Amino acid sequence: MRKLDFIMQFINNFDEFIILANQLSANEIEELAKGVIETKDAEYMYKFARDIKGAPIKELAKGVTETKNVEYIFNFVRDIKGAPIKELAKGVIEAKNAKYMYLLACYFKGAPIKELAKGVIETKDAKYMYLFACSVEGAPIKELAKGVIETKDAEYMYKFARDIKGAPI
Repeated sequence: MRKLDFIMQFINNFDEFIILANQLSANEIEELAKGVIETKDAEYMYKFARDIKGAPIKELAKGVTETKNVEYIFNFVRDIKGAPIKELAKGVIEAKNAKYMYLLACYFKGAPIKELAKGVIETKDAKYMYLFACSVEGAPIKELAKGVIETKDAEYMYKFARDIKGAPI
């Protein structure tokens, strides 16, 4: 039995899997990462990137993005050094999750602010358009204001006009 096949048997016990995987060569880690990506399990990809020395971060990030699991995409950005934030943000935008778009824009340097704002607007979630405008430096205020107006949500139209400096409402 090949060493990688043996290790893949431990996929249900990820702690043991990590210990064994950290003993592999760089080529074996690459091959094992492909197997983990094939599981389409965002948690495993995240843990592999976080815990395996020499893990192929960009490939694992792409795999996590394709799952559209916004919690693990966010965790990947937060916890993995060298995580490609722009690629990961695309996954959150495609998942149409206004909360996580806002959180990425709010807390991570290098996040694609304009793309995330556009994504939030497309969700038609007035609350997160308002929060985005309030909290994210460089937020496109005019576009967010237009988005809030289009929702016809009187509460957030009022709050936007009251609280956002330079709001064109």
